[in-house]
Amino acid sequence: MIVRAVCRDSGGIYSEVATNSYFIGKTASYYKDMKVLSISTDSSNFFDKEKGIYMIGDQYYRWKNSGSFDPNLDVGSSENPTNYNSEGKEWERPCNIQVFEQGKLKFTEDVGVRIAGNWTAAFPQKSMTFYARRDYGANKMQYDFFEGGATDTDGAKIKEYKKVTIRNGGNAYDNCRFRDDLNQSLAEGLSLGTQAKQDYIVFLDGEFWGTYSMQEKLDENYLESHYHVDSDRVTTIKNGYEYSGLESVYQDFRQFWNWAMSADMSDQSNYKRVCDTLDINGLMDFIAFESYIVNWDCMINSNNWMIWRSDENDASNPYADGKWRFLLFDTEYSSGYDGQCSFRRDCFKDMDRSGKITSISSLFNKLMSNAEFKQQFYSRYKEIMNDNFDNSKVSAKIDSYASSTTDAVNDTFRRFGVSAKYDSCIKMIRNFYKNRAKYAEHHLNLLYGINDNWRDDPNMIDQFGWSVWMNDGEGSIDYNDDGSITVNVVRTGQYAQVSSSTVSLQAGKTYRMTYKISTSQNVNTYSMFQQGYGEYKSYSYQDHVFTPNVQTITDTVTMTQSDDNVKFLIGLDKGTGTYRISDFSLICIN
Repeated sequence: MIVRAVCRDSGGIYSEVATNSYFIGKTASYYKDMKVLSISTDSSNFFDKEKGIYMIGDQYYRWKNSGSFDPNLDVGSSENPTNYNSEGKEWERPCNIQVFEQGKLKFTEDVGVRIAGNWTAAFPQKSMTFYARRDYGANKMQYDFFEGGATDTDGAKIKEYKKVTIRNGGNAYDNCRFRDDLNQSLAEGLSLGTQAKQDYIVFLDGEFWGTYSMQEKLDENYLESHYHVDSDRVTTIKNGYEYSGLESVYQDFRQFWNWAMSADMSDQSNYKRVCDTLDINGLMDFIAFESYIVNWDCMINSNNWMIWRSDENDASNPYADGKWRFLLFDTEYSSGYDGQCSFRRDCFKDMDRSGKITSISSLFNKLMSNAEFKQQFYSRYKEIMNDNFDNSKVSAKIDSYASSTTDAVNDTFRRFGVSAKYDSCIKMIRNFYKNRAKYAEHHLNLLYGINDNWRDDPNMIDQFGWSVWMNDGEGSIDYNDDGSITVNVVRTGQYAQVSSSTVSLQAGKTYRMTYKISTSQNVNTYSMFQQGYGEYKSYSYQDHVFTPNVQTITDTVTMTQSDDNVKFLIGLDKGTGTYRISDFSLICIN
């Protein structure tokens, strides 16, 4: 319950508003073990059709009924002119936040709040960023939001913030919510800036609003507090083209990039220029880390990379030397998130080599022609693989995250109608890290032309690589202990499929897919081999009638061309139903 009160004197003068949160009656058992964040505001600030930042908003419907409406935009696109997609201080609203630890109030402040995120802003549970301003109260939030997890380069705890963000899981909204938190924790000791994170239970105007991961905001204030540089003298560049800071510094980087894409990096003088311009150890760490976790939304999709530099020249501060340095963020589209992030995927083969400024992997590709860089990267990759991704270390961290978040996330999924099974989501990330090392080492050897006498499992299909693709309704997969999967579907009659992870199939080869399947009712459907993305070319198609009785199905395909990104798909019926698929095996038979 939220109580907001003011006092009025005999002259009609009002005091400032006092806000307090009260939790009365039954509470979940995990509340005592997690920080609780209570957000209080006038409901119109969030839910008014004209100005509410949580709403689609009247502006969207005015646009939809106008001549400028674009029917090709996905309903969830961040380009839609909705209230929650709107940016800038105009779309910041006043609120009060309070933090409770074990039921006791530890911090309160009046701040501003905005909706955060791109496509995920359309989700029912939205990410938010809080801003400390004199307009509302204090200029900084004086509180250790991360229980000592945020420290500067001297190891001192950071206890004041201009901005903090609570995140809804991003791409992992309906998946393993702690994936980004886990991955960033595994980057400890690398030459990368990472975000401190902390799980919170959030209440909005007294209503349970689910679990969020609070994290630091990567901006000039973060850089000042972590690296002791002047926030007015730093420039950041995100994805090669979004910059904040000095335009002249950004233009210098563009000139450097254009030069690097045409320069002969086997020439040691050219390589020295690269090392003088950016933190070469940070680049190695970034490429090694992102390729190991198979971050599709970075290495392959040319997204989610960020660099920064200070134009100070301070000999006493190693971070004020004018070099570009790397920041790590948004790593959740990785590590078994779906079939595109399989532990079998060779990121070195699939990384973007376009040479565009948006593609940080293009710079890596150029530098691989330099003998010194090539030797150092091999050693560094092996070091990170054996240390940061040590299986016992990763497994212990997964256990810790799972035990501390599972109950809260399950309640959050129920609150916002997410059909995913959280236990299955956790199994997916466990499976990735359990199997990744041997494939990662083999892919590194392939990159260097080293014959390691590799022998892969002849079965190319992974249990945890299956995913549901739907145009409407809800679908989930249970990954059963016997190696089978159970697909649960609630639909209203549109397109849906269950698909395997992507596999590499070679021209002239014949492949046989065998599996057992039973359904909750008779289903007239199909199966096919299809390109995982791009033109979505179909390589085979077979009609089926599935029944509640277990059937053994065999599909074959002879490839007319080689394709590194092929999926096996099974069509799902238009209605609600359950599909159990077991004993699946995809092998080459010639």
